[in-house]
Amino acid sequence: MAQRRILLVEDEPDIRQSLKDLLEMQIPDLEVTTAATGAEALRAMPEVRPSIIITDFKMPGMNGLEFLAAARALAPETPRVLMTAYPDLEVATRAINDLHIENFLAKPIEPEEMIAKIVRIFQLEESKHDRERQLAQTIRALQTAIEAEKK
Repeated sequence: MAQRRILLVEDEPDIRQSLKDLLEMQIPDLEVTTAATGAEALRAMPEVRPSIIITDFKMPGMNGLEFLAAARALAPETPRVLMTAYPDLEVATRAINDLHIENFLAKPIEPEEMIAKIVRIFQLEESKHDRERQLAQTIRALQTAIEAEKK
């Protein structure tokens, strides 16, 4: 199995470290890279190549939606999770419609809920990759059979 990587963006140092510790202790084979700002996270993305991106909404400078829009341009297939203590219909609507974010966590974060959500995202991604590998094998087998018939 490939290394699981999360890029966690949270401006509050205590929360950032607590979430990193929680995730790494509860999810096997996980490496969490943290960033205090969206700009810092964007600089880290090419090296980190995250499997999942988790970000707070309210941050100084670039907010979570602005960061996720920029992150989507760099890694369009990477699942993104928005954490917010400020439930706002407009924010949720924009996140879903414009940025295709389907995963939200309400602050204060419930550890069990967070772990369950992240594990579920990993399971869905692994299932998707398995289907893609199976499809590629089927296509190769069909191409081989077609080539054999031509001979």
